[in-house]
Amino acid sequence: LITMSKSTEGFLSEDFDIVIKLLLRSIGQKSVEEEIVNEVGNEAYQLVKRSLGTKCLVVLDGLDEIDIKRQESDEWLRGLINCKVLERCSIVITSRPHACQELMKEANRTIEILGFGDEEIKEFVQNSFPNDTQS
Repeated sequence: LITMSKSTEGFLSEDFDIVIKLLLRSIGQKSVEEEIVNEVGNEAYQLVKRSLGTKCLVVLDGLDEIDIKRQESDEWLRGLINCKVLERCSIVITSRPHACQELMKEANRTIEILGFGDEEIKEFVQNSFPNDTQS
C-alpha cells in the first residue's frame, strides 16, 4: 500500500529520495497518519517529518474514497492539505472533484484532469492503432 523507494530511474532519482504511496480506500478505520506510520514505521516517519522532507513525495490516492465527515474531522489530513503537516514534503492527493470540494479549497494548488471528448477519443485511437482498420 505504501512504497518507500530510492529509485535509480526517472524523476524519482532526480527529485525524491523517498516516495510514500497510500491507497486511501484500503485504510479501514485508521487515520491517514496512523496508516502511514503503520506502513513505514515510526522511525522512518519521524525522519520524513524532520529532515528528509525536501526530498520526499507523499501520494494519497483516492481521497474521495474516504467518507466526507471523516475527511473533515481528520485534523492531520487537513494540516497536510494546507501545508501545516509534513510542510517540506511534496504532496499529491488524487480524488474525484465532486467528492471533496470543501476540503480541497484549503490546498495551495489543484489540478483537474479532464476526460476526452468524442473527437479526442477518435484521434487517440487512430494514433495508438494506426494499422488497425477497425478503429
